[in-house]
Amino acid sequence: MSDLKSVLVLAGGLSSEREVSLRSGSHVTQALRRAGIEAQQRDADSTLMRDLAQDPPSIVLPLLHGAAGEDGTIKEVLELAGVPYIGAPPAACRAAFDKPTAKEAPRARCTSS
Repeated sequence: MSDLKSVLVLAGGLSSEREVSLRSGSHVTQALRRAGIEAQQRDADSTLMRDLAQDPPSIVLPLLHGAAGEDGTIKEVLELAGVPYIGAPPAACRAAFDKPTAKEAPRARCTSS
């Protein structure tokens, strides 16, 4: 991790789980700092993309809960902007967020063998 200059932890968002996301983000940000990594926490608001373009972090760690956080939307935006992030790609997030699809995937694999 020594090549990491800065990690941007995205937390908060607009979902009903906003407060949980903010707490998670705070804990992760503090843990990164204790590990000697420069880490900042911020909300995903209307200035996010402008700020990422002006001062890009080494990597983004999205910790947004609910829609737009867990469904892959924010990761699609980050990919379009060329900003690296930690976590599963958008398509995997969409599949996991859609609970019926997520439950069916293992069943389909077991019956096709």
